[in-house]
Amino acid sequence: TMKTITIIFSILLSTSLSSQVKKEVDNGVWVTFPNTPIYQTEQGARQYITQTDNAIFMAIIADVPRRAEYLMAEKNFSEAEKKEVAESFLNHFIQGALADSESEPEIQSIKKGKFYGKKYSFSAINPMNGEVTNRGNVILFVRGRAVSFQCILTNNSQRAHSEKNTFLNSISVKQ
Repeated sequence: TMKTITIIFSILLSTSLSSQVKKEVDNGVWVTFPNTPIYQTEQGARQYITQTDNAIFMAIIADVPRRAEYLMAEKNFSEAEKKEVAESFLNHFIQGALADSESEPEIQSIKKGKFYGKKYSFSAINPMNGEVTNRGNVILFVRGRAVSFQCILTNNSQRAHSEKNTFLNSISVKQ
C-alpha cells in the first residue's frame, strides 16, 4: 500500500539523515559532513575528508604565512581594512585553486558572521575517471586562516548536486 511505501521511505530518509556528522573544523566554524570524515594533517594544513557514491567532501584549514604577525596587525585594522586583506587573500587562494581548470568560475563574495569569504564553483576533470564534473567551494578567511570547504562531484546526478548543496549550506559560524 501507499502507506507502507511512505513508512519505508521515511525510515530510509531518517537513516540517511542521521548518519550526517556535524564537525567543528576550526574554532567556532562548523560544517555537516554526510558521514564521519577522516582527519589528517598535510603540509601544515588540517584536513577532514569523506565521500559518498556521488561526491568527495573536504574541509581544509591552513594558516596564512606569518599568522602571528598578521593577528597582531589585525587588532588595529578598520573593518574596511579587514575586508580588503580578506578579499586579497581569498582572490589569491582561488586563483591557485583554479590553476588547472579551463572553465570560467562563478565567484561570489559572502560573509558568515563576521568572516569574509567566497563561494565559487567550476568544472574540472575528475582525475579518478576522466569525467568533467562540477566542484563547489566555500572559503572563509577566519582569524588569519583559510577555512576551505570543497565538494568534488564524481558524477553529475541530481543527487550529487543535492549532496553538494546540503554540505555547503551547512557551514555555520559562532559569532
